[in-house]
Amino acid sequence: MWINFTFILILCLITFIGFSGYSLAKNNADKVPNRAGLANQLAQLPPNYDGPPEGAMCYDMAAPVNRVQYHCPVCEESTSYYSTFGDNIGDLYNIRLSISRITKIDVKLDESQFCKKCSPDVKNPEYCIIVTYGKNAQPHKTCGIDLVDLSLLYDFSEGKKEHNNSPISKYKERLEELLGTKLNDAGK
Repeated sequence: MWINFTFILILCLITFIGFSGYSLAKNNADKVPNRAGLANQLAQLPPNYDGPPEGAMCYDMAAPVNRVQYHCPVCEESTSYYSTFGDNIGDLYNIRLSISRITKIDVKLDESQFCKKCSPDVKNPEYCIIVTYGKNAQPHKTCGIDLVDLSLLYDFSEGKKEHNNSPISKYKERLEELLGTKLNDAGK
């Protein structure tokens, strides 16, 4: 039995040593084209290849409907939007999140323009913010805001000196519009 085992072991070692220098890549080296061969193949390609010929198209494939369901937090009604790529209803989650980050200014989001029940006459709904300065102060409403405006308002409320690598004073006019007040120039 040991003799058989030794014989098989010697046979395996001889086979391993015999094939250790063998490689499939070496045998296929003559089939790999050189630079001139590749250039020749490229030269044989048709100049304006439009792909395979189309088969019969008896129908036009429709794109999936991009539908967004808006649920109004005020009246609890739902409004369906068959959104095109120009609508900004898709930013709602990010707008709400950005508003929640602004804690040092009393600012609230007014999204009522997106509700067909609350605002039936609005054709192009926009996000609005309402800034309040105290219990007896008149709130200031600004519409047409976006994520960039909220980022600017956040940076200003946190006392940052820069917004998007630019001095925040560069955005003074927009901040005055968003806050509904003139800013003091003492920071200059």
